[in-house]
Amino acid sequence: MYNRKIFDQYKTIEDITSTECIVHMGCGVHSMIAVVKKTAETSSNLLLRSYSRLALDINGTTGGFTRILDMLDKVQVQISNFMRICVAIPKGFGAVRSVAASKPILSEAASLIMRNNPNYNLPDALINVLQSYAISHGDQGELLVAAFFAQARDMYAQGTCHEHFPHDPTWFCPIFSVKDLLSNLFHEEHFSTLSNSLPSVRHTNFPSQKFSDVFGKTKMHFNHMIQPFSDNSIDRPYLVSIMARGAAVLGARCQPEFDMVYPYLFDTSDLVVNKVGFIVIQVKNNVNNLTPDDDLFKMMDPILCGLVNKDDGPGFTIPIIRIVFALGKGEPSFERMNYDSLTQGATTFDRNGRPQFTSYDFWCSGIGPDLLQPVDKDNAQTNWVTLLSNTDRWDCVFSTSNAPDVQCSHFPGGGDNEDHYSAWMMSNIPLDSVDVALKPEWNWALS
Repeated sequence: MYNRKIFDQYKTIEDITSTECIVHMGCGVHSMIAVVKKTAETSSNLLLRSYSRLALDINGTTGGFTRILDMLDKVQVQISNFMRICVAIPKGFGAVRSVAASKPILSEAASLIMRNNPNYNLPDALINVLQSYAISHGDQGELLVAAFFAQARDMYAQGTCHEHFPHDPTWFCPIFSVKDLLSNLFHEEHFSTLSNSLPSVRHTNFPSQKFSDVFGKTKMHFNHMIQPFSDNSIDRPYLVSIMARGAAVLGARCQPEFDMVYPYLFDTSDLVVNKVGFIVIQVKNNVNNLTPDDDLFKMMDPILCGLVNKDDGPGFTIPIIRIVFALGKGEPSFERMNYDSLTQGATTFDRNGRPQFTSYDFWCSGIGPDLLQPVDKDNAQTNWVTLLSNTDRWDCVFSTSNAPDVQCSHFPGGGDNEDHYSAWMMSNIPLDSVDVALKPEWNWALS
């Protein structure tokens, strides 16, 4: 099943969105068909497809599975239906350790069903799931923003890909640009502000260009989220790896710099590290976070927070996007960050005192109306507000296992151990072109 690996057989974003590639990741086609049929038949299974797509953490609260047999039964049903993966069963068979399954083929099938089902309402589904299961809501509303991005992606897919999928047997998942994604996330007025914006922070070697002229040259692909338990594994080699799996990243717990990262390729189709850019997201839900805060963007300096290696900083010219979502009460607004000095939006500088990166920075306050398209879709703003008002160590799970390599293989992209990747990806990730080997220092013995 895994004889064809990413970066060996599949080297471009077109390759990894093909049916041929997708069927090699996760459960087999027959299992997928069975699960999709179940998903389509029952409303409860339709709700639970949100689990894998948004990486909902069923272990994130102290709900007490050892005391609630009904919860244990529900967890087992999710595991048996490929919605979660069991990675550990401690002594006493109490709190089963499981993770949201990273199965691109199931996530894409679930996306198709969700967007073509007139009775499916995402905020209703999330409210139902959060009330029925011991799920972490996130401290600041991270779940909501992840859901906004997922729905914006599906809205794009609904508008452009319906005639192709599933009739074209070679193309399984849509490829889109950053502009495509954000034009379905923000309403037209605010997307216009974004499109006409110049960089807030600029590398010396990057020209001052409008957002619309820059990010039309990008390519993205994601249909679900992965949340690694290790915060020091999220960097550009990691990002190109999980993008090849059709995933974006939820930040590890207690990671202060960012809450999620959406990777993209800049001006290429090749899966190479040096062409990876990203949208970095920070989410706040506090009355003290209603006005733009320069310090939050300084924390999201990509070199400071490890998304870009320090040694690569001087040559890092791929433009990035940083957005803070301040979801607390207040008048909805969207604005470009305009810094009075070079030091306000960055913490790493070259020898001439210029920032070592280029970033288009934006501050988004509130959740509607007429701000975010997913919030206003189907008149669902009240339900999103309800979700917002309800806004909680993985290492030892693997290290104490009798078969850590097997458990790690069931959590692809979940950390920096080789076994999270070896079943589906080559260890050498090309840097500049599909024929150039990665630097020797990037190997599976990460430190």
